[in-house]
Amino acid sequence: MTDTPPPLSGPPDRHPARTMRRWTIPMATAFVLLVTGLTTWRMWAWVASASFTGTDQRVTALLDVVKIGAAVAAAGGGVITLYLASRRQRTQELELQVRHAELRNRAAELVQRDRAQDHTEVAAQRTHDLAAQAAVDTREHAEAQRITELYTKASEQLGSEKAPVRLAGLYALERLAQDNPHQRQTIVNVLCAYLRMPFDAPTDAPGNGDDVLADHHRRVQEREVRVAAQRILREHLRPGDNPTVPATSFWPDIDLNLSGALLVDFDLSKCRLRSFTASSAIFDSGCTFHKANFTGDALFVGTRFNESPAFDNVRFESLASFGNARFSKNVRFFRTKFDERAVFYETHFDGDADFSAARFGTATFFTGALFNQAAIFQGAWFVGLALFSGNLYLGGPSFSTKRTDNLEDEFSYAARFSGEVYLNARFDGELSIDGCLFKDIEKHRILPPGLRVSDQHVDVEGLEGRWRQIVIDDDNEAKNSESSDDVADNPTQGTKKIHEIVIKGITAWDQD
Repeated sequence: MTDTPPPLSGPPDRHPARTMRRWTIPMATAFVLLVTGLTTWRMWAWVASASFTGTDQRVTALLDVVKIGAAVAAAGGGVITLYLASRRQRTQELELQVRHAELRNRAAELVQRDRAQDHTEVAAQRTHDLAAQAAVDTREHAEAQRITELYTKASEQLGSEKAPVRLAGLYALERLAQDNPHQRQTIVNVLCAYLRMPFDAPTDAPGNGDDVLADHHRRVQEREVRVAAQRILREHLRPGDNPTVPATSFWPDIDLNLSGALLVDFDLSKCRLRSFTASSAIFDSGCTFHKANFTGDALFVGTRFNESPAFDNVRFESLASFGNARFSKNVRFFRTKFDERAVFYETHFDGDADFSAARFGTATFFTGALFNQAAIFQGAWFVGLALFSGNLYLGGPSFSTKRTDNLEDEFSYAARFSGEVYLNARFDGELSIDGCLFKDIEKHRILPPGLRVSDQHVDVEGLEGRWRQIVIDDDNEAKNSESSDDVADNPTQGTKKIHEIVIKGITAWDQD
């Protein structure tokens, strides 16, 4: 919008010029001539009546009278001329005022025209914007309505009694999530809720009878539907081999909540997701998390693994909690990385627990954990606090360089401790710490029965300080062997019990 300009003229003229009448000049001329004539006549009469001594003086006086009359006439003409000049100047000023008024009027017209043009353009733009917004709202409403209809229909299909209809509902939801990124987490929540619903897994021997066979067939079909739902999650949580350019099918920043679910053949290998919650869930058959990446918290609190899960090369960027979890068979955490806290509070390992080459971050808690078989920490690196308190090792832990048969890679380095280590546990099997090197351990440090600091030290290339080993005390082993017959009736006697070994600020060395 154009602002109105200020007025161009000043205050109005208080004495406007009057129109000169046609007889004004002749009357003025006649008046001047009359005054001149009367003046000349009176003076001429006075000179004529005066007495002069000579003729020359009279002639001179008469000439002076003529001059005076001419002067009076000239003065009157000058007055008339000045008056005419003043009138002309006034007329020009009036013409200028009129012209200025015309210019003001023209400017006002232009301003008004600009205002009208601006108003027209603004109104047209506003109308266009309203029409465009109305079109967008219409499309969004239609799209939202279409998504709602598809979502509702697919959800209804999931509740069908027929397995093919439920499968169709799963794939409809998958297609809907792929085409609408803002709906992905909602649809993933629906899939997780479906997997959390009660489910009776089919048995290997269904038995006889039509009803039993029909129920077995129904369970098998439901298992296939659930495996399909798990497969949809796996395929869309894999970013692909190129970390900078994820696959078009990848759904980033997804949270999974499978608390209390019964999961069959669960596979999240090579997947990347934000948070994962499987508290109190049951992994009924084999499951693998090979090379998975959890950017948020991963909670396996109270989870039960009926088969051998694989957590090889998994990265936990935040909290990883396996508190009160139970591993019924062997479990592998080979080369697993725990960036933050790793919690294994009162975790039960019924089979071998393999943490070979694992990297533990700011804090690691194995408080109250139960290891029924081998606990393998060969090549593990504890960056921060490592707390082994109240643990029961029935198979004996191994932190040594001894190679086991179930490791994929050949390596010969011991466990590595960079932070504080607290051991307060009971070992019913053999404690293997052969090859573990600890920096600057004083020889007079008091260790629990059965352990001592080696008399010899070694120099490690590239690292400062003196390095010693903590080894099994041979004399104490002999004494335990001699007294083994006396404690045969009491299986708790004769076991090696580590009473709170506290090693602050230690660092271990490996071949890297």
